[in-house]
Amino acid sequence: MPTALTTIVNLYDTLKILFSKGMGTRLEVLRFNRPSNKQLDTYEKYALEFFECVHASFPEVRDYLDAAPSNVDGSALRSASGGHLLFRPIGLEIIAENYCHLKKSRVLSQSEITSLLSSLPSQLSEAPYRGLVWNPRKESINTKGKGVAKRVVGYMLGSDTDEATLLADYRKALEGVEKPEEMKLPEKVA
Repeated sequence: MPTALTTIVNLYDTLKILFSKGMGTRLEVLRFNRPSNKQLDTYEKYALEFFECVHASFPEVRDYLDAAPSNVDGSALRSASGGHLLFRPIGLEIIAENYCHLKKSRVLSQSEITSLLSSLPSQLSEAPYRGLVWNPRKESINTKGKGVAKRVVGYMLGSDTDEATLLADYRKALEGVEKPEEMKLPEKVA
């Protein structure tokens, strides 16, 4: 049975991230006022750039989206061992937020952003996601770790951050799932 990459609710949440954090639009403006056609074109362009970047950065997503509908089955990418980050709603939000940060705070081309994102770990069973947003014991998503996960992925992508504070937050978020005292921040990809 084919499964979808994400839910319509997650798509909506991801677009909210892109338009508010990436383009600086106040969400109230989008909720209560229809933008002009020119503004809608701008939003569409930004969203398409993001999804094209995701498509180019993650081979599993590319293979899934490029497959014939009869050959599409994302269930292996969303498994009891966690599966692929982007086949869970929390993963798409983490990547969207960091994409916006890269677009706004650093002078990078779309291909440079794609290269950075493609260097990130993509399996939920790997650091930094294991124990943070993926609970291997319960084989379930842990939404409480999403904020720290966004920051850790940002750190990996080269965002300016206080490493000592981030490490303390990372270790605290891992309590009860991993051995936090042994945990270090993951290697930077930038």
